[in-house]
Amino acid sequence: MEVFWILSSLIFGEILPYLFTNWNKLVPFHVQDNLFKGKIPAGVGQAKELDTFYRSGNNLSGSIPPEIGNLSKLRVVALGKNSLSGPIPPSIEKLSIIETIHLSCNKISGKIPAAFGNFSLLCILGLGSNLFSGLVPPTISSLNQLIFLDLSVNNLIGQIPELAIPQSNTSSTVPSSTCSLLY
Repeated sequence: MEVFWILSSLIFGEILPYLFTNWNKLVPFHVQDNLFKGKIPAGVGQAKELDTFYRSGNNLSGSIPPEIGNLSKLRVVALGKNSLSGPIPPSIEKLSIIETIHLSCNKISGKIPAAFGNFSLLCILGLGSNLFSGLVPPTISSLNQLIFLDLSVNNLIGQIPELAIPQSNTSSTVPSSTCSLLY
C-alpha cells in the first residue's frame, strides 16, 4: 500500500500499528476529521517513505512518539484538533525537509523547540491553542520561508523575535509547493 486516505467520515477505532510496519512504502497517510482514537503508534517511524502525515480532527491522545524523527522524507505533519499532550519530542529536529507543522488545538506542553529555527523549508507553523510555555525561541527568526505562524492561546511570555519576510515574486500567491494548512 502506498496511499491511505480517509477524510471526513465516521470511521472510528484505533490506527493499527501494522499500517506503518507492513506498509513501509506508504507515502501519504491522511485520516482527517474522523473518530479515530488512541495513541500514535511508535511503528510510524518504520514508514520510511512517509512524506505526509495528516491525523487532524480525531480523538488522538498521548504524546507524539519520538520515532517520528525517523521519517526523513516527512514534509507535512498535521496533528491538530486532537488531545495530544506532553512535549514535542527532541527527535523532531531530524525532520530536515519539513514544510508544514500543524499541532494546533491540542494539549501539547513544554517549550517550543529551538530546533524549529533550523527548518529552512518550513512555511507553516501552527502551534496555537496548546499549553506551550516560556519564551518564543529566537531561532524562529531564521525561518525565511515562513508564511503562517500561529502561537496564539498558549502560556508564552516575552517578545516575538523579529521575523524574516519571505521573498516573493511579483504575484501575491502562495507557492505551489506542498505548503498547506488544513484546519
